[in-house]
Amino acid sequence: MKRTLFPIALAVVLVAALASLTWPRNRDGRAAVDEFMPAPTAGWPGEDTEDGERFRERRQQWLDGMLDGSPGVQPELMDAGYRAERAARHQRERAAKLAAGEDLDTLKSFHSPAISGVWRERGSSNQAGRTNAFLRVDSAGRGLVLSDGGSLWLGDGDGFAAVNDSVRFETDYMERLVRNGQDRLVLPSELRGSFGVYYSDDWGASFVAATGLEEMDYIRGLAVRDTEHPDVYLLTADFAPGAQPQRPRLWHSGNAAESLQDLGWLDQVDTRTALFSPRYGSSEMFLLSGTRLSRIVPGSQALEPVGVVPIDTFDNLTRLSLTGGVDAAGQVFLYVVATYGAYSSGSSVVWRSLDGGVTFQRRGTAPTGPFSVQSIESSTQDPDVLLVGGVDLFRSIDGGSRFDRVNRWPEYYQSPTDKLHADIMNVDFFRNANGSESLWISTDGGTYLSEDGAETVQNLSLTSGLNVGQYYSSYTRRHTPHSLMVGSQDQGYQRVLNPSSVGVLAMEQVVSGDYHWLSSTDGGDTLWMVYPGFVMVDNGGALPRWSFDDNGLVEENFLPPLAAAPGQPNRALLGGGRVTSSSGAQLLELTLNNGVITHVVDPFVFPSLIGVVSYGQTAQDRYVLDYEGKFWRSVAGSPFAATEFSGEYFVSTDIVLDPVVPGRIYISGYGYGNPNVYVSNDAGQSFTEMEEGLPNTFVRALGISADGQHLFAATRAGAFYFDRAAGRWIDLTTAGAPNQMYMHVDYLDDQGVARFSTFGRGIWDFVVATPPMGPQDEPRVEQFVLPSPNPPNANCPAGYFTATVTDGPGEGIQTGIFGLALELDAPGSRRLAGGLNFGGLIDASQVGFAGVNIANAANEDQLLKLSVTGNPTADSAGDLPVRITINRRGGGQSVEVFQTSTQINGESPFTASVQVSPGYYETLIAAEGFPDSAAGGTPEGQFFFSLTTQFVDRVGGGFQGGAVVGGYHADNPFGGVSGFAAICIGTPHSITAGVYSSPTYGTTGAGDLQLQLLDAAQNVFHVVP
Repeated sequence: MKRTLFPIALAVVLVAALASLTWPRNRDGRAAVDEFMPAPTAGWPGEDTEDGERFRERRQQWLDGMLDGSPGVQPELMDAGYRAERAARHQRERAAKLAAGEDLDTLKSFHSPAISGVWRERGSSNQAGRTNAFLRVDSAGRGLVLSDGGSLWLGDGDGFAAVNDSVRFETDYMERLVRNGQDRLVLPSELRGSFGVYYSDDWGASFVAATGLEEMDYIRGLAVRDTEHPDVYLLTADFAPGAQPQRPRLWHSGNAAESLQDLGWLDQVDTRTALFSPRYGSSEMFLLSGTRLSRIVPGSQALEPVGVVPIDTFDNLTRLSLTGGVDAAGQVFLYVVATYGAYSSGSSVVWRSLDGGVTFQRRGTAPTGPFSVQSIESSTQDPDVLLVGGVDLFRSIDGGSRFDRVNRWPEYYQSPTDKLHADIMNVDFFRNANGSESLWISTDGGTYLSEDGAETVQNLSLTSGLNVGQYYSSYTRRHTPHSLMVGSQDQGYQRVLNPSSVGVLAMEQVVSGDYHWLSSTDGGDTLWMVYPGFVMVDNGGALPRWSFDDNGLVEENFLPPLAAAPGQPNRALLGGGRVTSSSGAQLLELTLNNGVITHVVDPFVFPSLIGVVSYGQTAQDRYVLDYEGKFWRSVAGSPFAATEFSGEYFVSTDIVLDPVVPGRIYISGYGYGNPNVYVSNDAGQSFTEMEEGLPNTFVRALGISADGQHLFAATRAGAFYFDRAAGRWIDLTTAGAPNQMYMHVDYLDDQGVARFSTFGRGIWDFVVATPPMGPQDEPRVEQFVLPSPNPPNANCPAGYFTATVTDGPGEGIQTGIFGLALELDAPGSRRLAGGLNFGGLIDASQVGFAGVNIANAANEDQLLKLSVTGNPTADSAGDLPVRITINRRGGGQSVEVFQTSTQINGESPFTASVQVSPGYYETLIAAEGFPDSAAGGTPEGQFFFSLTTQFVDRVGGGFQGGAVVGGYHADNPFGGVSGFAAICIGTPHSITAGVYSSPTYGTTGAGDLQLQLLDAAQNVFHVVP
């Protein structure tokens, strides 16, 4: 049989590809928002100012109540520990990228043998959720916005961008100071975020944790003396030994938050303490403890009495607040605000001092309680201006004697550009370069700016890119145009009817409030959802509702579970609450006909609240998980009965049926001290734990593909995927994905997307990598983003990677020729930093092959160095006779520049060096001395080739663009792969890799091949097919 070299036609194609490939890497583009979306078509149904506090309490109880479980277990501490460990790892990854000047977008890619993909932010760009604070970072107006989801946004009134999605801060406090001539940001964080105190010298791009903080339940204050002073003070609330209720504790740092020292407990309850230092013009640090006002003495940190606030009574007192500033004469003025009652229905008594806190005078009463300590703020320079924010914002310009409401919250829906949203989280005055003040207001609907002390306000959240939506769940239409519908916290039911396929989407808020459990069984044409007070349906016309009050439903969850019926999209199950019973909970079936929703109550009474409901494969089968961890089912309309499953302390929020395997059911929920995901293969009669790989956390939702192969989990600790081959979950939350609570996941089969709803960073898609593949025999990946080396590799800064060709999943082995092309995608240097290692099997019918492109800016000659080892099949310790040839290819010509016959073995490498001019070179290794009858079947031997280059008189040079290799595919008698190529790269790249075999070579080509990509530790991170 004639010996077949790597086909000339293919080599010519590869020469061109390696020399000139300039494919651009796709980047996300933010959808342009020319103007804000229309105001909602309906107001906030069912919630008014008087009921606001109760509404807020019920929401928080619903969110937190499901965390009540195993005795002695601290769920938030478990979540915080896992998030902190991951955040620290991600910070190291980010720091390495920043130091190398690399693109942080590569952190959005995820690779594993089970699944690969990339994260893409989807929105909303114009419907912000709650923001907690603002901090001015320079006199030009730039600042940081802190969202309720704990993410930081840097920008100004014209636009903001997320600084670092890999950390999450649970706090209302931020401070700025200068350390060694450089700006430093300081943030504390409670347990729900990245617990501790952190500082950043690059405005949040990376963070370092302070040392010394032992414990902290809640943050009650953070203050710095002034920006030029290293003193930082932290006021926390903890349970002191033997003390009830919580008591305040004071901490100090004298080195700009690098370490903290415990200054001890304060003899007061935590709600009667406050910490404050004027933002400008004074370095005094004040501590209010009950009626006593003290200053903290620099150096000694002793408390020195200043004055007494003549507060009338502490009965029903819910909060003390302290604020102030420095007037034009340099005199410190202070306000103490004593709040009585709830934030929406309470009142706040105002005391003012014009002599630095020595004496106080009672002024007046604000008709609201503050939403938080940070919701009260005075001007930094005008002692007559005071703002108090509760549900609405109130403004005084006479020193707190009289207050005017800035606007009532319902006005927002008619004019969102210039009317405040409900719930004022934080109010902050900052001075401008010209001496005037800017006022930044953080609300439950985003951030506002005022240049006239709140006389007028401007909503920055409609066009500035504050993508901080707090979403419970989403649903995407299964047919064109794939409309996206989402249910949010306080920002209503939102939708975008004709979304673009890429970029961050602007959404329309159709109706305000809280919406969850979006469910449809006709691809989204009939979409059911729940508001705390009614069920609503969006079927393209009016929005019919079924009212809880009007139909006698009581004692229901804040957002009771809902599920649409299979095959009957106009029907849905609702988990109460109760209608006809005096205790427990009942199930209701709702039916929509002619725009009217009616109901039928199932007579069965469940012993506790219902966590989640689901139909079976048909509408006659129903499943329920209650708050006592019992799984109930009704088959073919029979009465409900509890199955064998009883998960103690297991509160569930999802039931998912396998779409392919009958009787297979997945459930998820509370996972602190017990499993958080179970699977049943007998229609719920019994369940098996499947929590391997998941942290102790709450799994809020599962999403499954139509073929049942992809299973995703949305959890309080991040996004996860179930690796069926390994039987364990893997964390998908990369350093480029938001470190948030993931509330819901919806898998979109036609788009290959797992769509996650987060509670603070909007909607994010995990786009599953579905690399374009040639025929089954020619597996291929295109523009595949290579992962960062872990641990870092000093010799190969961007990684050392191996591509292997081995036998595919088909029956038997189809021997023959194969080729493998590796191309580094543009942009970047596209340089192989360490040369090329390749190897594999050779046969009498097929040589081993490698092709590389040598290029340099000065067009200098380079030395091409080769080192070869190998052995014959018959004797692993023997010598293999081979012929080694190097040809220069180009312009349709092939010129031999080196050839020798030698023998290679596994002990002593054959080496040679050839001086060559820039161009494309192929290196061939052929087995010699074997008869033609040996061609095909068992290979004659194996080889390992190292090909490197340098300039003639110095190091440098290199191969450009990538490499191509070839060889022989057969059953490897040594147990290895048929061929491989290994490269070292100095700068990050994506890669295009393809195998060539029988479709290209015809009958001499191999078949049924598999392409694997491995890292430096020889761990496989991608496989095709």
